[in-house]
Amino acid sequence: MSDCLFDGKLEGTNNSNSNWSGLVGWIYNTTVNISNSLFAPASVDINGKLYTIYGNFLTFNESGSTLANLYTTMAGSSSTYTQGTVATSEELADGTTTANLQNGRSEVIWVQDPVANQPMLAVFVNAVKLGDVNGDHNIDENDLDVIVKIVMGETPSDIQELAGDLNNDGKVDAADVVKMVDILNGAGETPQQPENKVVTLTTTVGLSDGATGATTRALTDDGIRTFAEGDMMAVVYKNTSGNTVKAESVALTEDDIAEDGKSATFTVTLNAPDKTQDVTYIYPAAMAKADGSVNYDALLEQDGTLATLASQLDYCTNSGSWNADDLPSLTLENQLAICAYTLKNSTGSSEITNTIMGMTISDGTYNYTVSRSPVDDPIYVAIRPVTNADIEITATDGSTNYIKSLTGKTYAANNGYNISLKMQLTYPIALSNVTSPYIGSVITTDGNVYATVGDAATDGETAVAQIITVAHHLALALEDEGSMEWSEAISACSAKNGTSDAVTGASWRLPSVDDWELMGVTDTNMTLGDLINGFASVGGVNMDASREAGGYWSSTDNGPEDEDDAWFFDFFTNIWYNYGKNIGRKVRACLDF
Repeated sequence: MSDCLFDGKLEGTNNSNSNWSGLVGWIYNTTVNISNSLFAPASVDINGKLYTIYGNFLTFNESGSTLANLYTTMAGSSSTYTQGTVATSEELADGTTTANLQNGRSEVIWVQDPVANQPMLAVFVNAVKLGDVNGDHNIDENDLDVIVKIVMGETPSDIQELAGDLNNDGKVDAADVVKMVDILNGAGETPQQPENKVVTLTTTVGLSDGATGATTRALTDDGIRTFAEGDMMAVVYKNTSGNTVKAESVALTEDDIAEDGKSATFTVTLNAPDKTQDVTYIYPAAMAKADGSVNYDALLEQDGTLATLASQLDYCTNSGSWNADDLPSLTLENQLAICAYTLKNSTGSSEITNTIMGMTISDGTYNYTVSRSPVDDPIYVAIRPVTNADIEITATDGSTNYIKSLTGKTYAANNGYNISLKMQLTYPIALSNVTSPYIGSVITTDGNVYATVGDAATDGETAVAQIITVAHHLALALEDEGSMEWSEAISACSAKNGTSDAVTGASWRLPSVDDWELMGVTDTNMTLGDLINGFASVGGVNMDASREAGGYWSSTDNGPEDEDDAWFFDFFTNIWYNYGKNIGRKVRACLDF
């Protein structure tokens, strides 16, 4: 059972169990298939009461039957049976449901009623006899009465409105009353049957070359825009009732594509087109809304892949007038700028594109959000053209957030841009949320992280430590505590927890040998200069690696068997020593977060 329409009033009696149903197909001990159908009752009236349909589409052999592409105007009350997709009044009126029921078939089965602006079967369009408004196969006073009632405000059925439009102007009005009176009085000719308003046409379109080096369509490796199998185009036109209608073409096949993909022939079905009005092509069809306007909303959430951008988002368009009864052949012009982003860390030393899961591009008017699986490929984003715009780009790998601000940027339509960015970390960030890229950043007493001491001060916060290792949650104070004996060093570092240097969610101590080594301080590490001299660049004081400094204490001693000595590291010789606790040495406190 296929291509069925019910849009009348469902009435009945003897409602013993209230389980009323819609379209039902049943053959004893055999499965039944129902497809491409619409159940749209005006009302369900049982014994004078309105009831909810139990199941919109039933076969009684659900497990072996096929129920596909089914639509309804009312939700069923049972989850046991197939209810179909509920079509909204907007979807019925704008042609969406009609296109869904047509289901891409070349033979025209479903059309949009140009008068009622809702789905109807094409067979009824051709079966209408003008003047026979009441459907009794005669043209007489009874038909005149129905036309008058329609003109006076009574809602006609689809067939009544088509049969009553005696002058074929797309509406039933007083002019049709006059014409019917003339016919009944013998003063007028029997009305001519209307021409078939449903037409299937083809049009050949091409893609513009765009600017040199443009990478807009980009289904090919070198960025040349091409048509591909499966592509669809939307045709936006006016029908004879003055309504704007969107129709979608049949998907392209290999035979439809020519000139190495630069040209394609689309097949589309139009219903009662007004050939005095221009038509507009929107390609790909996904960029057209049901009302024929451009679906810019589709750009707001993208997946960053070239394939999706090319097939669904790379908006091209053009408009033109009819060539007699034929659709115009046009060259489609791209309306978007296509950006291919590659991202690096702040120094440019490391590629991070292959870690990025999410990205947002904000131009002050629109926010384009990308959600993707991390891959090595550039992140492709289609955006609306901008001129001299300030753009903010944020990105995340799921744990680390990045940001980049660009000023005075112009991205023109029909152009592609390869954009490489050195991304900055986002600040401030809670200390509990830091990841390895934040190594070298500073920690403030309120438990947040900033890039530098100065940045923290701008926000009124005090920076006291620099992150050395995230994996082991260790930081060092931004300056030495001074030079002192071992026991004083332990006390001085611990005392910081009770001063203005105390950090929310962290604790100070004199670093142990293990702490120093987790921070990279070993006698085999020949790059300790990066640690020693890494504090001044963020607003701190570098460590002292001179001979005179005498090294930095650790909290590790030799235990009860040797109470006089403790371990310290001499940054001048790059060696660990175990020596007297009573000798003054440098102290740099360690923060455990």
